[in-house]
Amino acid sequence: MTVGGHYPSLRHEQILNQIPELDSVVLFEGEQTLLELANYLSEGNNDWHQTEGIAYRENDKIVLNPLRPLIPDLDKVPFPHRTFGVSKTLGKEIQPVLATRGCPRKCAFCSIREFYGRALGKLVRRRSPVNVVREMRELYEKENGSIFLFQDDDFPLIGKAGQRWVYDFITELKHQRLTGNVIWKISCRGDEVEA
Repeated sequence: MTVGGHYPSLRHEQILNQIPELDSVVLFEGEQTLLELANYLSEGNNDWHQTEGIAYRENDKIVLNPLRPLIPDLDKVPFPHRTFGVSKTLGKEIQPVLATRGCPRKCAFCSIREFYGRALGKLVRRRSPVNVVREMRELYEKENGSIFLFQDDDFPLIGKAGQRWVYDFITELKHQRLTGNVIWKISCRGDEVEA
């Protein structure tokens, strides 16, 4: 059995010591690590211990394998397989979406910088506006999604590059004829928002 996510990644020793039934912890971005680990196990291969990006217990010792680098191009990550029930509000279906991973800020109360800062790679990465809107379009057509909740740690608004990203995103929404048909919500710092 394995676990992953923010808390297990940042406290893998504690998790492995407190839950003896666990075989491993998938650390930080887990898409490639979990796939590799599952492939080892499905083949009956006992070499799963060499999977990059995991921590595991060997006898009474916690072993930390080399961390897998962060995914540099988020456009290459497939859209999520959504098996969860759809939430609704005001009769409209809600879908979560991510445009970015990481945050450039250094807020003392937040674990995001520590989570993305431990592995090698660029701390903040963005999907292209075209890729994000393509996912929204697919959810709009196939799942009747019309409210999109961006779950980004910090929506890309900072600086000229962030502003350019947002303008390109809005242009792509218009191009895909989603403007006026969907609602979207972001989370960001209040000092990043302009009229």
